[in-house]
Amino acid sequence: MKFWGYTQELAEAAEPQPKALIEVTISATPSDLREIAKFLSSAADKIEVQGRNFEHEHFLNNATDAPRLIVFNPLTLE
Repeated sequence: MKFWGYTQELAEAAEPQPKALIEVTISATPSDLREIAKFLSSAADKIEVQGRNFEHEHFLNNATDAPRLIVFNPLTLE
């Protein structure tokens, strides 16, 4: 398992590239955490069923200023 991400500065670069993160902190309400948990569980199910045919999925949040959360299947790189 690896965490990847962008700082605001990296995202605004001419050719943005994600960087490996050594720590991730989530500041969220219990409701938000439950929605993220459902999303992660669903993504895990899809990877198990679809294998390499599942590449990635974005967590959809209605808040316009919410950070993006994406699950990527490392099996697609093998």
